[in-house]
Amino acid sequence: MAAASGFALVVAAAALLGLMIASILVAIQWVMEGMFRRRLGVYCGYAELIAVLGLIAFILHKSEEKCGVGSRTCIDGGEWFAVFTFLFAGILGLIVMPVVFVSVLRLSKWSAHRATFGG
Repeated sequence: MAAASGFALVVAAAALLGLMIASILVAIQWVMEGMFRRRLGVYCGYAELIAVLGLIAFILHKSEEKCGVGSRTCIDGGEWFAVFTFLFAGILGLIVMPVVFVSVLRLSKWSAHRATFGG
């Protein structure tokens, strides 16, 4: 029972971390759009999406490198490394990416509307 509540706490903390990362990235793109206009925030959002995808790929590559087939590091007590790397990659893919993507879509719509009506 204690292990289940500990796991739930770790997942909740990871979800909170994902929301914090997503809010920082969203704030950056909206501030960039507000300061510089000309859809720069939208392009920054696209760059953030590509950067997060690259980070996910890097994390999974390093996890596979360390805990791959025949690796003694994960067998000898390194399982937590694999669990936390997959958890971090999961929060990036399941929480951060959708939030940033929806923000890019809304920012693009807002920026196009502002450009059309000269606001």
